[in-house]
This record gives sequence, structure tokens and C-alpha cells, in this order.
Amino acid sequence: MADPRGPRSSSTLLERIVLDAFDGYAALTRPQLVESTGLSRPTVTALVATLVARGELTESELAAPNGSRGRPSMSYRRTAMAAPIALVRLAHRMPTRVSLVGPDGPITEVDTGVGWTQPWDIWAPAVREALDLLESAHPLRARHVVLAAPFPVEDGRGAPPASPQARQRPAGTAPARATVMPNLPEWIVRDPRPAVGGLLERPVSMVNDANLAALGEARRGAARDAKIAVHLLIRHGIGAGIVINGMTIEGARGMAGEIGHVQVVDDGPYCFCGNRGCLVTQSFDPFKIEALTSRYGHEPSFDDLEDLIENGDAVALRFFSDLGVLLAKTIASTIVLLDPDTLVIDAELKHTATPLITGLRTELARSCPPRVAEELAIVRGELPDAIAYGALATADEEASEAPARNPSL
Repeated sequence: MADPRGPRSSSTLLERIVLDAFDGYAALTRPQLVESTGLSRPTVTALVATLVARGELTESELAAPNGSRGRPSMSYRRTAMAAPIALVRLAHRMPTRVSLVGPDGPITEVDTGVGWTQPWDIWAPAVREALDLLESAHPLRARHVVLAAPFPVEDGRGAPPASPQARQRPAGTAPARATVMPNLPEWIVRDPRPAVGGLLERPVSMVNDANLAALGEARRGAARDAKIAVHLLIRHGIGAGIVINGMTIEGARGMAGEIGHVQVVDDGPYCFCGNRGCLVTQSFDPFKIEALTSRYGHEPSFDDLEDLIENGDAVALRFFSDLGVLLAKTIASTIVLLDPDTLVIDAELKHTATPLITGLRTELARSCPPRVAEELAIVRGELPDAIAYGALATADEEASEAPARNPSL
């Protein structure tokens, strides 16, 4: 195709056209760049050579098809986007983990051994040391840090402190163990992004973990062809992420998708959010866990339950089937309201996904209009670490939205 911009186009402008053809993480070949830019093949070849020599593009060989001969094709990626990002996971009841995530997914991870509920002077050095250790073994420095948060994320705010109503329970009432929020340090209750940015000396984003997982599956996984997708995070805490036309919906207060705080029992246990009988107090509440403990002689872990399901244990099968029904009752109105193409189930579920999906389908068929329930695709996630891919997409988007360094271009 002839160059539509004419011979007077400056080389700087043409270079910008080539660089803008990259969407962040995707690698492109020269023919793909010709097609996406509309520039001629000789022009693209010359521009790519210049950008590679200057270090703005990184090249790599594509694997040749089986049985083919000749020189392998080359693909190109923006060097700035080829650098990894750092993912800091603030998981419930687990130490903070720091990962490097490259254009093709997770690279490596370090467990700090320190939880995010610790004071700053304990948490911060452990995270700094973990990132230094990861970067010492990688040729490129992380370009961005993403905090994956197990709580609603609102601009200018950190973790929500426990509601006074949740702290002041009536005498004799026991909180559900899965929902008790400890007294949080000030650094996480106020917006932690400035402090973490100063600590790690690079841009920082904080996104709810369920939203990251939903975005990852929408960009690279089971929901990549969906216009509207809902992703259920289950393995490490009940939550949902909503992606519409490739963009996550966070809500005015960061509460979009927080299905764990939908009331499902009027007089249920008090929740740290200030309500009572929330889904999160019912899905793995002490009474159900104690019933399983009585049956099996010990408190089963999630991995134990996976093994029980694999071996056809009737009680474990019923436990996850009932959980699917409970989830369906909670999200049925959301399914009708949004009319999504796809409902994605946490890829970290293994054997437990089967009875859970059965319960979901049964209850959604009862609770939703027939056509909505019949045409909704309920699929298992495809990414073993959807949060990592969502974090990568978040960092790429923030980089592309940053003001250009030279506004005259």
C-alpha cells in the first residue's frame, strides 16, 4: 500500500506512527506494522531498523512453522513495554508476595513472609528487599508497580477500616472467622500509593484483586471475545469483577463486584463492612467449617476439599454445589441487570469447579429469565494467574495514558 501521508511527513512523526501501533504487550511483525500503519513496506523496514538501533524497539525471532525453510521471521515489541512490572499481592491471611510479570506472563515470585497488616516499618523493608532480589536476577528493571488489593479500591483511599457496628457486636455473638478485619495500620488505611511509590521509586497503581483477575481473563483468557463478562474470584476470597467492552467497572466507591458484601441472611453474623449476613459470612462461615471438621477430624484446607471432590466425597460435593447455589442467588439480579455474554469461574478451582458450576447453573435457571440463563456462557478461567495478566494490562494502560514527553509531536 502506498504511503498515504506523502513524502513531506517528518521521520519523527512516522516513528511515532509506528510506535503507536503497539498496544503495550503485543509483539508485531513488519507485515503487521505495514497493515496497521498504512505505511509502505520499505518505509516500515527503515523505521523499524532505526527504532531498534536507538533501543526503542526490541526484536526477537518467531518460531518457524514445522517443516518450513528459510530465515525465521522477526517480531518487535516496544522496549519500554518489554520491561516487566512488579505485582505486590496483598492477600487475606497470607504474607505479601512480590512478583515480576513480563509481556508473556508471570516470571518469578518472592514471598516476603510479612503480611500487609503489619506496621510500615516492618512491611516496607521486606517488600523493598523482595523486589531488589527479583530485579537482581532480571536484565530489566520493573517499570511499574501494581498493588493487588483484597478490598474495595477508591481513589485517594486505602483499606476500609472495620465498621464500628462490626466492632460492637452484641454480647454472646461470635464473628465469622473469614470476615474479621484486624486493626489495620495507618499506612494501609490511608492511600498507600504515595508511600509505596516513594519506597520503590516508580509509578504505583492499586486495583482490587477481583477486578484484576476479570481484566486478565477479558484480555488474554476465557472472556477475550465477550462484550460483557463477569468473573467470579473464589479460591482466595469471594469477589467478582465486571468487564464491559474491555474496561473494568469499579463503581463510585470501588464497590462494584463486591458480591461478598451482599446480604443473603437477614440475621446472619456481623460482617466487618458494618452489615450482617453478608455472603462472605455464609460461604465459609465457622458453622460449616466446624461441621466439616467434625466429619473429617480436622479443619479441611481448600486443597483438602479439592482432594475430597476428586475422590467423590458426597459431603464435599454437596458443600460446593450449595456454594454455587448461594453465589447464583447473590448474582442473579446482576446477571439480569447487565445481561453478560460470559460468566467466568476462578481458574484456580480444580475439581471443586464442577459441583460449583452445577449449583450455579441450576439456581440461575430458576432465578433468571429462561433465555438469559440458557445463553449465558459459564466457563472456567483459562489463566492460572489471571491477576498477573490483569496487572500487566493495567500498567500498560496507565503508561499509554500518561502525557507524552514531547507534546509537540
